[in-house]
Amino acid sequence: MGRIILKWIIGICLVLVLLVMLVAGSVGFIAGTPSGLKFALRQAGGVIPGTLSIGDVEGGLLGHLVLSDISYSDKAFSVGVKKFCLDWE
Repeated sequence: MGRIILKWIIGICLVLVLLVMLVAGSVGFIAGTPSGLKFALRQAGGVIPGTLSIGDVEGGLLGHLVLSDISYSDKAFSVGVKKFCLDWE
């Protein structure tokens, strides 16, 4: 009986470790790569009301980031930004 419980505990611990690794890898992909950031921005565009458009993404959230040709519009207003730069120090 004790061996069965031990196997269950080990199995649950392995699943938890794998989930933590999956979440950490996903966050690293989104924050550290331009393609991950583009993916996150596309997902955000589907969630917020109105229309969000971003022309080009260079860099990632963890370093030098440049977003070009940003525009957002909804029923009340619209706004555009030619170039947005963020450089963490």
